[in-house]
Amino acid sequence: MKSICKYLPGLLFLLAFSLINLCHAQHLSEKILISPHNNVFYKNSPRDLYFVIHQNEHSLLYIDVKNNPLAFETEPLQTEFLESGLLIKISNNELSKIGNGLHSIKFVMDNGEVLRSQLKIVSDSEAKNYGLNVVAFNVGHGTSVLFFLPNGETLLVDTGYDHMAEKYTIPFMKSHLPVNRHGKQRIDHIFISHWHYDHFHGLNNILDAFDVGSIKYNLSEPERGDWRKDPYNYAKHGFEPVHSPQFKVGNVIDDIGGDDVKIKILNAAEFDLERYPYFHSKYFGEWDNANNRSLSFILKFKDFVFNFGGDTYQHGQIAMLQHFPELLAKTHVYHGNHHFHGGLSTDFLKHINPYLFIASACDVAYDRAAFVSDVMNNVVPTLEQESNIFIENLHTFEVGHIVIRVDGSLDWTDSSTEIIYETYYSEADDFPKFRILYLD
Repeated sequence: MKSICKYLPGLLFLLAFSLINLCHAQHLSEKILISPHNNVFYKNSPRDLYFVIHQNEHSLLYIDVKNNPLAFETEPLQTEFLESGLLIKISNNELSKIGNGLHSIKFVMDNGEVLRSQLKIVSDSEAKNYGLNVVAFNVGHGTSVLFFLPNGETLLVDTGYDHMAEKYTIPFMKSHLPVNRHGKQRIDHIFISHWHYDHFHGLNNILDAFDVGSIKYNLSEPERGDWRKDPYNYAKHGFEPVHSPQFKVGNVIDDIGGDDVKIKILNAAEFDLERYPYFHSKYFGEWDNANNRSLSFILKFKDFVFNFGGDTYQHGQIAMLQHFPELLAKTHVYHGNHHFHGGLSTDFLKHINPYLFIASACDVAYDRAAFVSDVMNNVVPTLEQESNIFIENLHTFEVGHIVIRVDGSLDWTDSSTEIIYETYYSEADDFPKFRILYLD
């Protein structure tokens, strides 16, 4: 098997980024942890499944389902920042032997501890239609999220680096985007959260590959607001990105995706100071920068809430919490702010109380207090204790792309609701068919 972090985009930038507190973490916890905790396997589109165990120097003895052993392969998952991990592969041939339904995969360690991951076996990946489909791409230290909206439109938020767009996001979209009447695949809307390379550098590659309806950007860095001055301008495409006046704190975008979709802007470079005084620069101090003024929003589809954290730090999160406490009272999926790599507000994360955290990051996150100390050893245990349900934090470095499908009409007030989802540990030479995540 290939190394899970063959590419470390932006690593030199990360190492030089002196604003982050380092914790040199080897283990997320004294406990033995497994990820992902849930998955889905489709018999009409079989693929190998990958799991990661942070085993704290312990080894895996065997895996079984209902006392039937499963063959598996392992390799150490060890990097400069993660010293005790194990990557586990279960082949699609083994998984195809399991009957349909919901199963508990048992991972037995050499110290007698038993880890479990819930697996749903489904015959047909297209048996159920969902209104909203979300793809959180694995683009290393970067961000790119694709929304297949209920009315058939598509929305891409950020692009990641150019080489990640070429190797991962563009092949995926070529497999799954519909073809328009001109014979070209189309992305209807592109949002750029801010002008940092790990968020926009693949934009030219996207424009080369697809027909694009509109590109709207958040005015987080005025010096790059004029696209003509940027070395990666888009003139050759006859296309001009525009600053969107909709990207203003408190605004609602309701002209994308259909009647059941609403996008509420929580953080942006522009805001009405009288209405939203906690966004004043005096509360941000020296951290009043492109990251803290990056685009953050919630996308609501019926009863489901996806929260896009952008690259904000704790200052932006505190301001959001001050002005939108009721709106933020429940998030179902939270796409972590600044890759869980910089400062964050644990109060904010506990308040939004998601079922699923997504960390779009590389292994360097294990060297950051924000991810290890604040998220995994503070926020997640607190939420689990208070709700008495498992809270998952999926790290794209470990599990690959994460795909979510939602019908939007679920009873999210039911504390027994579990998220059952599918992940794909992607390699460029073995790109998967469409993968879906169940929220039911």
